[in-house]
Amino acid sequence: MPEVVVLDPELSVYGPVEEITVSVDIGQTGTRGSKQFVGTGAPSSATIAETPLANDLYLDVSNSYLYQYIDSVWTQVGKFAPLTYNVNETVTFISGSADFTYEINDMFGITETTGSFVVHHNIIGTTNVVASVITQPTLTATDLDFTIKAKSLSGTTWSNLSGDYNVMISISIGEDNTSSAS
Repeated sequence: MPEVVVLDPELSVYGPVEEITVSVDIGQTGTRGSKQFVGTGAPSSATIAETPLANDLYLDVSNSYLYQYIDSVWTQVGKFAPLTYNVNETVTFISGSADFTYEINDMFGITETTGSFVVHHNIIGTTNVVASVITQPTLTATDLDFTIKAKSLSGTTWSNLSGDYNVMISISIGEDNTSSAS
């Protein structure tokens, strides 16, 4: 084994340090990143409680429009697919008719909308049944009301559907196309 000779009169031994201090408070505070806001109606000081910054986003849940704060102005940059609510429930048809009422706040988390409603339905486990939403879905206050009429075919005879049936309902908020184009 070789011999080691140390000629330096001062010997330093290096090992792990007991403490390291790192300063991270360097420079000015930067601008926060973009925030996302959600509300009913177009973005404004009434729908957003703080001053928006560049690139903030806002989703109007009444019509699914997406806005971005660009050059100090809220600009519509897109639209999400329609909001959809699905439910499967047992419903009693009386003389071929069943009435439905749904609270839009329970379905979509909103209390008002300018959109129209599209209702799809399927009476599950039935054959030879013809059904239709016979009334235009109407919004009264925050309740969405509509009626489904149904008939069943037995041989060559149509009769009103009566009794309890499992109905799958899908409700979407669409665009209100009732205004005429100028």
